[in-house]
Amino acid sequence: MQMILLARGLMERGHEVECVFHAGDVGAQHAAPPQGGTGILPVNGHGQHAHATTAAAGLSPLQTRLFNLNRWTDMLRFRAWIRREGFDVIHSHRDPALRFCFLATLGLDVPAFVTQRGTVYRLPRWGIVRWAFRSRKLDRVIAVAEAVRRALIVNEGLAPEKVSVVYGGYDPERFHRGVSGDGVRREFALSPEVPLVGIVGALVGKKGHADFFEAAAQVVEMLPAARFLVVGGGKPDRFELTLTRLGLSERVIFTGYRSDMPEVLAALDVAVCASTKGEGLTGTLREAMAVGTPVVTTDVAGNTELVVHEETGLVVPIGASSAMAKAIVRLLKNRDEANGLSATAEEHVRQLCLNSRRCERVEQIYCEIIESKQKAKL
Repeated sequence: MQMILLARGLMERGHEVECVFHAGDVGAQHAAPPQGGTGILPVNGHGQHAHATTAAAGLSPLQTRLFNLNRWTDMLRFRAWIRREGFDVIHSHRDPALRFCFLATLGLDVPAFVTQRGTVYRLPRWGIVRWAFRSRKLDRVIAVAEAVRRALIVNEGLAPEKVSVVYGGYDPERFHRGVSGDGVRREFALSPEVPLVGIVGALVGKKGHADFFEAAAQVVEMLPAARFLVVGGGKPDRFELTLTRLGLSERVIFTGYRSDMPEVLAALDVAVCASTKGEGLTGTLREAMAVGTPVVTTDVAGNTELVVHEETGLVVPIGASSAMAKAIVRLLKNRDEANGLSATAEEHVRQLCLNSRRCERVEQIYCEIIESKQKAKL
């Protein structure tokens, strides 16, 4: 979605944009080529639901292409295509896309070659991705938070001038205070008076669901009416024994994957990020703040750049379920404080993450690279 939001914003600013997705096992199906001119080529390492997602974001299927990023034959056809079209910018998202674009453009003159970095994880110890990050061919790395930029400089030895911070964006037409969560509450038979706390993310270890459930049990001791919404794909039965032990079986609702995230977040009284590692900047926090839902986050990666403790939300140590429970209860019991934090958070997230601002900054980076290269040739 971040790639699609960027593509849409750049198109609105007058650029021609082609989006490339990983075709996976379905084969390399291609839409018609764009008509005329050069432009910007974002490439993503994922392919699932690509056409449905782009349609929802306002992009025509004529502006998307599928290549299998794991096939040499597709790499060669990709190379021929970009030579023919003469793109000004290639912007890769995720490591598989970077590897594919890097190898496909060896020996070619690309005016601006950029990649996105959304996590503080270390780079691979060897291989094409590490080579690409350290190469002169890659002009710029766009980090989604200062914490990610710092990790690349300190841990990986990248030059500071090679890494720029541009926070991930959100769509203000979808995520805003006017969104109602009433329908979501009705769906799960929850009255407006029920304190509702949510966590959003795939049901994987690094998202901290186990810590969240430990905190939830403590919240129930202080607020027995509280209920908990767990949003994201995965297998809920892995938590069955934990929820039984904690007495939460009837208090936790697993929703699975949801496409109506503005309404889901608006239905919550508190949105929680319990992640333990691997984040860059958690998108759910950004979106929850935009709809006016108070937030609690662990002190992971770049989240404290968005959630400033006791200014735009509450921050707790990683793995500290008792501190998490206290922060949740504090917001549920003190609605005036919660409303004050959420109001400040809404303005803060607009300043940092509004998609139009993000697109303007990325456009500036593209232009800086191209102009610098042109001057070097004189």
